[in-house]
Amino acid sequence: MGFTTRSKNRRNPNDKKQVIGKIGGCQLNLKQFWRFIQNPIYAGINIESWTQGRAIKGKFKGLVSMETYNKANRGKRTLFEETDGIKLYKKRPPEHLINKGARNKDFPFKRVVMCPECEKPLFGSASRGKMGKYYPAYHCNKRGHYFRVSKGDFDSTIAEFVKGLKFEPDYAEKLMEAVMQEWAKRRENTQEDKLVIEKKIIELENSSRLIADRIHILGSETAIRYMEEDLAKIETEMLALQEQLVKMMRIRSIWRKLWELSNIFWNT
Repeated sequence: MGFTTRSKNRRNPNDKKQVIGKIGGCQLNLKQFWRFIQNPIYAGINIESWTQGRAIKGKFKGLVSMETYNKANRGKRTLFEETDGIKLYKKRPPEHLINKGARNKDFPFKRVVMCPECEKPLFGSASRGKMGKYYPAYHCNKRGHYFRVSKGDFDSTIAEFVKGLKFEPDYAEKLMEAVMQEWAKRRENTQEDKLVIEKKIIELENSSRLIADRIHILGSETAIRYMEEDLAKIETEMLALQEQLVKMMRIRSIWRKLWELSNIFWNT
């Protein structure tokens, strides 16, 4: 379509008034075209050196949405808005490789129930047979001995064991009282930590505003560079505190759910 990059004058380094040539005016090739498409700023997401490589949503809303950005990049670059912020993936890995951990919904008793021989937590996985069929089981075969039970038999044994448990009313009341005390203690600690973090974030925001105001006044390039470095450090510290606040509130919600579940369990 005849698109060319912007043309600029090339000047003599010893005499800035003297124009010695032109730069730019190049035709758009496929490589540069993909550079434009992969730039997340067009979706309103900023990734610069001062953000320490993190994706931050800017005040500029962007020319396109994140969905349009992901569709245009065809999986080469993908933007996702997760609980801990926006993430930019280069060829996003499968979901089971992202959310890795000891807990697995297919093996809820993995690393919970102990091996009867070595008294260490059991592993849980599914091995594939010669015909391609998977056989899930709990096992302990990496500690000098072999122990393996199929997942179906193991789950049914645990279910029968739990159904056979009986608690005295006094014990149930004491347990609920202990849970309530621990919940109240953790909620109080979380609230205090939250107030400290929020206060620190406000202080950092005020410091960043002061630095931004001083940059407009300064005339020295060296002083401006130092100010920009201080501003980048403040932004990084603010991001870390915000992530810490999100994790803290997530832990608090988990404790709340545990308390609710325990209350329902004992009432039924």
